[in-house]
Amino acid sequence: LGEAEARCRYCLRNLHRHEAKHLVIAMGEYVYMALPHGLPWFGPGHVYIAPVEHEVCSPRLEKAAYAEIGMFKKSLVEMYFKTQRKEVIFFETCIDLTRQRRHLLVECIPLTRADASAAPSFFKQALLENGDEWTHQRKVIPLTEDRGIQRAVPRELPYFSVEFGLSGGLAQVLDP
Repeated sequence: LGEAEARCRYCLRNLHRHEAKHLVIAMGEYVYMALPHGLPWFGPGHVYIAPVEHEVCSPRLEKAAYAEIGMFKKSLVEMYFKTQRKEVIFFETCIDLTRQRRHLLVECIPLTRADASAAPSFFKQALLENGDEWTHQRKVIPLTEDRGIQRAVPRELPYFSVEFGLSGGLAQVLDP
């Protein structure tokens, strides 16, 4: 992990090297929230939540860090609803597990209520139709409050997941 961590632009200790420390919005004990630096940018309100230490996916996080991400998500859902009447989706893409180069980023995108209500069917259809580009797996895994990504996907497998606010989501295992 050493070299990947030393070069990672999302490990908190490296943000100053990438001129991105000023983009940090909030700090927790185990995770932080920041504005995106670099591409892709998904529009106004887009932020990401990342572990302070280098980790590649949610299933590998310690329980305390995973719980803290949940607290950040809850705060974002409440804030966007109260201030803008928007709903939020969260997504993460976990790939390249063997080299562990990619840092876990939980992307947060605020959506209009109309777009948010269409999001579950849109993502389910997209995962079913576009699976061939990413995976031979066709199965879409439902995520619930009781069965989140840590319990739904084995820690050694790459995946894509999307959550619709705090009311569940979908995941799909990707080919390694």
